[in-house]
Amino acid sequence: MTDQTKTIYAVGGTVQAKGGIYISRQADEELLAHCRQGNYAYVLNARQMGKSSLIAHTCERLDDDIHTVNIDLTDIGTTINEEEFYLGILTMIADELDLESDIYDWWQAQAHLGKTQRFSRYLRSVVLEEIAGPVIIFIDEIDTTLSLPSFTDDFFAAIRALYNARATDPALARLSFVLIGVAHPGDLISDPARTPFNIGERIILRDFTLAEAEPLAGGLGNDASEGTRILKEIFQWTNGHPYLTLRLCDALTNKAAAYNDWTLPALVETLFFSEESAKDSNLEFVRDKLTDDAPPGKQAELLRIYRRVFLSFLREKDEEQSRLKNHLKLAGVIRAENGYLKVRNKIYRRAFNLPWISEHLPFDWQQFRRRALQTIAGLLFLIALVVATLTWQFWQDAEAQRLNANFYLAKVLEERADNALAAAADTAQINERNANLQQAWLYSLAALNQEIPADKSLLSALGNLHSRELRNMLSTQRWTSHYSLRAFNQLAFSPDGKTIASASDDRTVRLWEMDLLERYLAFGKDDPQFQTLYEYSFRLLPYELKDFTLESAPLLIDLPLKGVKRPMEAFERPRTNMDFARWILENAPIEQ
Repeated sequence: MTDQTKTIYAVGGTVQAKGGIYISRQADEELLAHCRQGNYAYVLNARQMGKSSLIAHTCERLDDDIHTVNIDLTDIGTTINEEEFYLGILTMIADELDLESDIYDWWQAQAHLGKTQRFSRYLRSVVLEEIAGPVIIFIDEIDTTLSLPSFTDDFFAAIRALYNARATDPALARLSFVLIGVAHPGDLISDPARTPFNIGERIILRDFTLAEAEPLAGGLGNDASEGTRILKEIFQWTNGHPYLTLRLCDALTNKAAAYNDWTLPALVETLFFSEESAKDSNLEFVRDKLTDDAPPGKQAELLRIYRRVFLSFLREKDEEQSRLKNHLKLAGVIRAENGYLKVRNKIYRRAFNLPWISEHLPFDWQQFRRRALQTIAGLLFLIALVVATLTWQFWQDAEAQRLNANFYLAKVLEERADNALAAAADTAQINERNANLQQAWLYSLAALNQEIPADKSLLSALGNLHSRELRNMLSTQRWTSHYSLRAFNQLAFSPDGKTIASASDDRTVRLWEMDLLERYLAFGKDDPQFQTLYEYSFRLLPYELKDFTLESAPLLIDLPLKGVKRPMEAFERPRTNMDFARWILENAPIEQ
């Protein structure tokens, strides 16, 4: 590493201006081909990737009959108005092409036109009239327009209009533009109908490959093999990033001591991770892009995306339409590979690591509130679920206890009915026998009226009765709408004990007066007086459905009044027939 090798590594700025080695990449051939074909093109990349050097190198290689203009918008500045902006650009064009027309006189002569129209007309009527061959206008630092007022949208639209006008003005095929800068097309102009970027060719400027960077090895080490080995070690840190690679190469040439295994790691530590690193323009640019220059209100979201990329196992996908991911790529800290995003190199990975992300990640109150609300909602749901489960279990236990108690009571009443039946069978006295039968009947009805567990049905309870008379009465007597024992399924007493309600599977409810039952038990169904009672005493008396909950399907009510059968009337059915029967018994007045 001698003094003669110091100048071959140009760090920052154009390589040509510093006399360094220029490293050609695929982008060089692509841009040169498009310029020769007269195509519009644009190079939008991260800073210090070699864009300006690429333009200078392309201009050197173009044919002599192709005229080029290199405009750096930073020379115009940002504290300018629309007229100063256009006039500044046209002045540089006129100077570089050495045009004969006086730009200021011409501009004043066209004062009756708008400023954007004057810009376009100057290129058509002056530049292409005085210059016979192709003209390529390179506009560098195009992102400077982001700091200018909104009139720059018209500037980009005018460039597109010049391209579209080629269809009617063949001379415009000799004019083309190449736009260079650190920006995404959508940031420069949002209207896709006016942007020149969807008619221009995109040139992607990638990092050096090891093969492309091989000329840099000539200034490293004492011989070619050592130089190649050192370059490979540099690539392990920079992954071919142009600025970082040239910075390390240049720094190594200034090291007086012999190169050893600790030389490069120590140099990387000094340049990029010590207090001296604060002076590094590239790291400063990346830091600003991730923090101060992040899209307004999006720093937290931007850093969270970068954190996902940093945690490479998450495999964050590249998305061209994502403004924040494009911002990270323009910052240079990440790059796309095979459709996924990765941290660009080892130096960036260490300089902008997880502790750095955590330190600069703003506290997101909105996200905190969303997560807090989600957590509270989850806890409330769990509490409600536990309470509902316990309540349901308590109700189930209480219901089971109630049904079991009812079943026990039904068994007791059934046992008393059996005892009454046995007593009736043992006596010869008709009155005593009938009294026991009536008592057995009432006990049986009371037993059947108990709500008991579902597996203990009414029919099985009836099957346990031992009275031939009761079974015959229930199974053979046509109780108006209750045509069979199976249809006759629920019974209930009125509060005064003088009326019985029966419910049937045919969805009817009947009311019966106790005097008929007593007559039947005493004298049988063939008794003439029983026939009279059967004809006139069995009646459903008038009532009103006041404050009654109407639900479900219609329930048919048989309404025989004083022996005259009326048609069935439809009412909304309550939960069960028995509910309706009980309501009738409690609310319907008995007609005397």
